[in-house]
Amino acid sequence: MTRDRSKDIEFLDMPLPVAILAALSACLVLGFVGLRVFFMALYMPSSVMAPAVPAGHFIVVHKFAYAHDRPIRRGDVVVIRPRGYWGSVFAMRVVAVGGDKVQMVDGRLILNGAAITAAPHGRREVVEDWGATVQVAMAFETTPDGVRYEVRSMGETPGDNTQIYTIPEGDYFVLGDNRDNASDSRFEMEGFGPVARDEIRGKVVRVIRFGAGEPKLSATR
Repeated sequence: MTRDRSKDIEFLDMPLPVAILAALSACLVLGFVGLRVFFMALYMPSSVMAPAVPAGHFIVVHKFAYAHDRPIRRGDVVVIRPRGYWGSVFAMRVVAVGGDKVQMVDGRLILNGAAITAAPHGRREVVEDWGATVQVAMAFETTPDGVRYEVRSMGETPGDNTQIYTIPEGDYFVLGDNRDNASDSRFEMEGFGPVARDEIRGKVVRVIRFGAGEPKLSATR
């Protein structure tokens, strides 16, 4: 006996305005669920990535930006969860990729033998650091990939001079833009050294900044 398939789908008879409102509501719900799947918002309590991401602001992270082996590039701001820090995530900037040689010399970033940190450009900021007011110098870095961003220096600190790191394939060297107030790949003890690809949980694509307008994470590629 042939089954009548015309009754498999039940249609709801409702006024057109109600139908439109119901459809829009469904789209909003599905859109919200989709956003939660692909993106996450994180609060930045520290100034480790200032001035790009000031303390007390939110970042939006694309969780699948590097899916299907999409490349992680120098200059990207990423969220990492290093081994040994499973309860914490950190926002950092990728400055070196597998095969690169990287070193800090007198506060300047040396990548494959060439300095990518320009001299301080004259702009200075007065910031709060550990309860004290300090003046910091600002400088630009430009990666070989053409990404330009601003970094902050408070003067001579232990992280200003390091050994030469040769980055293994599949690993990445990350730094905070606020160089003298960041525990990052320069430090094996207080920081975490180079990070593996599977420790990178997504790419920061937006800063939700309150008050002073939204900063740029980097120059346009």
